[in-house]
Amino acid sequence: MTLESRLREKGWSDEEIERTLSILKRAEVNKPKQMMFLDKVVFWFGLFLAMLGNFFVAVALIPIFLAVGSPQLYAVLAVVGLAFGSLFEILLRDIHRLSEHDQIMSGVFMAAIAIISIYIMVRIAMHIEGALGLDTMLLHPVPVSAVYLVSFMAPYVIFKLLERRVKRHHQ
Repeated sequence: MTLESRLREKGWSDEEIERTLSILKRAEVNKPKQMMFLDKVVFWFGLFLAMLGNFFVAVALIPIFLAVGSPQLYAVLAVVGLAFGSLFEILLRDIHRLSEHDQIMSGVFMAAIAIISIYIMVRIAMHIEGALGLDTMLLHPVPVSAVYLVSFMAPYVIFKLLERRVKRHHQ
């Protein structure tokens, strides 16, 4: 939900909303370069932490890959993907000052890191399974990665669709 729609819901007049948004826009334009740099550093540091968290989750999933069957694993992957996707979407939404290009690039970057890390972890789990002589894992890296990617990207896509719907509703 945009600031404008939230203010409108609270009963603000069009003039008050326009004046407030104008003040906020001027403040953003006149922001010191150091603050703009700091905003980007905080965002990319948060993105790095999210990437690191994604990798640790992928590593933690190796025992699950080996212990559970396909339906349960896909359910676990979907839940984990939705959770990390939601965290990432909140990170992007909270730092809305980033340009659309930066948001898209960070989304592509994070999705690529997520899918690569899950793919690698499935491959490692397959090697461990082979070394231990287990025959529990009937998974292939591509569908597992696809399930994770779709569930990871779902919160972002859903939020963008809802955002467009709200914008169309207020026009």
